[in-house]
Amino acid sequence: MRRSFICKSGLSFRKHPRGAAALLMLLIVIVILMMLYFLDIGRIFGPSMTIQSGSGGSSEDRPWLEEERIVDPGVTIPKPKPPKVSIEKTRSIKARVTREGQDRGWLELEFRPSGNVTGSWHCEFSHEKRETTFDATVEGNIDAGKTFEDDQGTDKSLMYFITKGRYMEQVYNRTTTRGGVGGGEVFVTGWIGSDWHGQGKITLTTDRRASVNFDLIF
Repeated sequence: MRRSFICKSGLSFRKHPRGAAALLMLLIVIVILMMLYFLDIGRIFGPSMTIQSGSGGSSEDRPWLEEERIVDPGVTIPKPKPPKVSIEKTRSIKARVTREGQDRGWLELEFRPSGNVTGSWHCEFSHEKRETTFDATVEGNIDAGKTFEDDQGTDKSLMYFITKGRYMEQVYNRTTTRGGVGGGEVFVTGWIGSDWHGQGKITLTTDRRASVNFDLIF
């Protein structure tokens, strides 16, 4: 038996139990899909996976907030001045990539006298019965105008760089013999000292709302 209700405006409508049930089922499906999404991220990055999400956190965790520091092609990049390192010739460096002490491959960076920076990253690792491979290329530049600052103060001898590009991930499950391919945006940022040693981060994101970070030491 259907019940009929009268609004104050004089209009009537009927209550549809089937429609409410269908809406509830849709909400349940959405929640399950979101849970599967985050579980899949955990499978890819392993037990040390930490996702930065929301609007909180520093710009280091969300490097896309500093994307304007990447200059357009053909634009002159200001040269660094002492005490920052000078780039008289093309310099290539190799950085070790880790995630909470676990090796995640190597990143190769090339710094040119023009101030442009390019890089590539390759990583292969296994977690339980899953094998994961990452490949990425980035382009960007130094930014001599940015000054390093932390709780202990500032250090004008460190030179900042920021790059971005695309990454590709391949996942293979040895038990199910199934695999998948995905990808998204990658940012590589860091600070270079006068001796060409420093540290930085690789940041992976698919939607600029959640990200995964890897540490760089070079």
